[in-house]
Amino acid sequence: MRNMFRVLLILMAVMTLSFNCFAGETTVTDDILMIPYTFDAPTIDGDLDDIWKNVTAERMLIFEAGAPDPDPLFADHWSIYRVMYDSDNFYLFLEVQDDSTEGHISGAAPWEMDNMELFIDGGNERAAAYDGNDVQWRWVYDAIDSNLVSASQGPGEFSFKDTDHGYNLEMAIPYDSLTFSLDPGTDIGFEISCKDVDSEIYHVNRRWWTDDGNAWNNPQVFGTASLDYREISSGVLDIRENLSDIEVDGAMNDDEGWYGLPEFPMEVYENGDLPAEKLSTWDDFQASFWVSWDADNLYVFVKVIDDSLEGHIAGAAPWEMDNTELFIDGGYERAAAYDDNDVQWRWVYDAIDSNVVSASQGPGVFAFLDTDEGYNFELSIPADSLTFDLEEGEQIGFEISCKDVDSEKLNINRRWWTEDGNAWNNPQVFGAAELMAPVEVAIKDPDLGNELKKFALNTNYPNPFNPSTTIPFTLDAREQVTVTVHNVLGQKVATLVDGIMSAGSHKVSFNGASLPSGIYFYRLQTQSKLATGKMMLLK
Repeated sequence: MRNMFRVLLILMAVMTLSFNCFAGETTVTDDILMIPYTFDAPTIDGDLDDIWKNVTAERMLIFEAGAPDPDPLFADHWSIYRVMYDSDNFYLFLEVQDDSTEGHISGAAPWEMDNMELFIDGGNERAAAYDGNDVQWRWVYDAIDSNLVSASQGPGEFSFKDTDHGYNLEMAIPYDSLTFSLDPGTDIGFEISCKDVDSEIYHVNRRWWTDDGNAWNNPQVFGTASLDYREISSGVLDIRENLSDIEVDGAMNDDEGWYGLPEFPMEVYENGDLPAEKLSTWDDFQASFWVSWDADNLYVFVKVIDDSLEGHIAGAAPWEMDNTELFIDGGYERAAAYDDNDVQWRWVYDAIDSNVVSASQGPGVFAFLDTDEGYNFELSIPADSLTFDLEEGEQIGFEISCKDVDSEKLNINRRWWTEDGNAWNNPQVFGAAELMAPVEVAIKDPDLGNELKKFALNTNYPNPFNPSTTIPFTLDAREQVTVTVHNVLGQKVATLVDGIMSAGSHKVSFNGASLPSGIYFYRLQTQSKLATGKMMLLK
């Protein structure tokens, strides 16, 4: 039997194989909300549990048409949300900045009070009218206790919590209340809104996706969300391997290496609560980051929204300027003082050309790029400058911060993990991170707008490759799947997938760094189907 398989593979090496390729072989686009799977359920109490720090904070920037001109002050009304799921629940966390939470009109209906509304099209059919898959749920800020039950008619467990600057809303919607399955690769229509009512005349409704006020009866105006294959756990930053080269130029859109990688929020303020006067508008200072790795480099990308880039105090030290700081504990010992594995590196925004060399003392190649909203910072640190190995499964202590300096008094430092300002000398306050395999990303057909439901094995790309390539395939049913790689003698050299996968489109990566140049075969097998493709490793 083994000899027969070997002959089959050798024959296939000289055959011309044809595959049904996806149009452009494009992955999910940036305008699809990617919702990660969590191993750790949050406590539904309105507090931002550690697990939420690994979930992208989505800003609600769109004002519903017809609302009066919004007050630009950050404190008046500003909101962000995060979503994730597990096999039992769909979770959402909303943070609202609001200078007044009285939030209702005397004798008003629930939709005329401070509230959050969630809109879901479980089938993502995007029809012109609601059907059995479409829902609109509302949760009203609970200042009006007597009306809370009737006003907040969304299912599941939820909790409001007052904060110094407004309120939080956290919820868990159980599986049996949803109109879609909690399986990776599931696409849904999605929209969320948050209303601020300060008087009978003055109210503002912020949305994530559309300014159309008809989401309550027209699913066509929803955006799209997809349940991601990415899995997260509490307190561990998942640093994913990238699949393509990254050019360090401060621009992300032209680098396939960043595509599909998660965006992490920097929502923790150093030294605790944020004084209200420090942020005047929503665009005064926001920051988020991406981080990735390959065999040669650790990569970091920071996106900064900043209304003023003067960013320094006259005669100031580098840490008193607009900057990004990276903290790493390469051995992850979490000692109370720095040792040889612990580093703090700083890169200062380069508005001060004469000082940029001495101020930005971190290793590697870096670039700042001004944008319409602020600036980007991109960085690659070579393996020989790091205090840990660039290998899957490697665990490190990790923290990142971004500072905005507008004057000697008004400066803010945002962090990923801790509000403790002693990260510069105490690795115990770092968070944890782990180097992980690439995120599995569903491949979409841009013409159909959904996943293709047929069995197919597609041509790997790039081909020839050195040392990594991507293998796309599609399953027509949820079932046990194996994806393996073999040499021309029929010997298995790698197992890329061995488990149950959902119907739809998938892709996996293969790294041949340890193998010699030559022809290799990749094999997709389910309980009833088998397909094989040919690729060339060329070193």
